[in-house]
Amino acid sequence: MSKQAKSEPLKKHATKLTWKDIKALAEEAGIHDDDEIDCIELSWGTTEDVTLIKDEDFGWRISQSC
Repeated sequence: MSKQAKSEPLKKHATKLTWKDIKALAEEAGIHDDDEIDCIELSWGTTEDVTLIKDEDFGWRISQSC
């Protein structure tokens, strides 16, 4: 009688951001709790697709190329 190998679970692809990802990116960029946010535009993608830019007049712009 042969022993069957356990099947490996499917690995989850990182195709969507989590709140944890967004929070970490904001902290790394230097965003503080009291900073003004001008624009947040996020969609489907990974952390590599997100840009965080501080505009001195309007506040932070957080966006993602979709």
